[in-house]
Amino acid sequence: MRAILLVAALACVSTVRAEPLDWPPSGAALKDAVAAQEAPAVPAAPAAQTGAPWTLRVVTYNIHGITPWASSDPQLDEKSKGRYLEIAARLRRQRAAGTAPHVVVIQEAFNHWSAKAAREAGYPYVLEGNGARFGKVGGAGLFILSEYPVFSSSNMDYSDCTGYDCLANKGAMHARIVVPEVQRSFDVYNTHMNADEPPAKPEDSMKARMVQIREFAAFVRRTREPGIPAILAGDFNFISGNADYALFQALTSGRNVLEECATSTCAGDAPGPILRETVDHQYHLPGTRGSVAAAHVERTFTEPHGGEPLSDHWGLEARYRLVRRQP
Repeated sequence: MRAILLVAALACVSTVRAEPLDWPPSGAALKDAVAAQEAPAVPAAPAAQTGAPWTLRVVTYNIHGITPWASSDPQLDEKSKGRYLEIAARLRRQRAAGTAPHVVVIQEAFNHWSAKAAREAGYPYVLEGNGARFGKVGGAGLFILSEYPVFSSSNMDYSDCTGYDCLANKGAMHARIVVPEVQRSFDVYNTHMNADEPPAKPEDSMKARMVQIREFAAFVRRTREPGIPAILAGDFNFISGNADYALFQALTSGRNVLEECATSTCAGDAPGPILRETVDHQYHLPGTRGSVAAAHVERTFTEPHGGEPLSDHWGLEARYRLVRRQP
């Protein structure tokens, strides 16, 4: 628990370390950072099965943790308690079986039980997005859960919004994780952008997202280490083929794993149908000293709980294989 609190505190103060980080990541600096978090209070997940090449497993999941202030039902939080706890329970079971994602990026954990599910999913390193600011009712609703140590982290708030989204302090998160078993480090980003929801007009939502996309791209440029791969994931609230989707790709140069798997050999679900309808995406950026490639993509958390969906989104899991560094 102390490890979780220390990492959460690190996220809240928006600490950024700018020094280059590959492997070994500044040796003594990494040792000090990991030691400061102490040994995790939760058990480590079983090691991955041997035989297959190692992949970094990342899931993005909007868990629909709407708060009562955003609903006409004041008991919404309590009524939804069971599905949030089931999300946490499924992740704990997956960790016990050695099949869990290494990193989970969560959006819309606005209410008590959804945030509790994120904190109690069993991961040793838990980072939380910014809380409510002046004039806002809710915080960012963002979490990053990591199986691996977090070397540095930072958060940011978006400056523009429209409609009910303005009640929340939407923004983005960054975490730099280190993976000793493969001697690599990765930058991971999580975000939740403005939705197309009444009473906001679609053109106003698009305008707000365009601003947020520019701010997110600047945040990535400011915080990432160019030498290592970066994963950009979250609920972007844009769909393939639209102007905001195109702007994001132009400003970040990220490669969407669904597009990548549509033109290469990937395991898992067919990427085309997902890409045509999803607002949940994962992108990756190469590093100058190493990169990744998508090896698998699938929908997760599709099984109902008590006859009802766990969320109004499915999870999107991508598995990334390491690409040999250039000399």
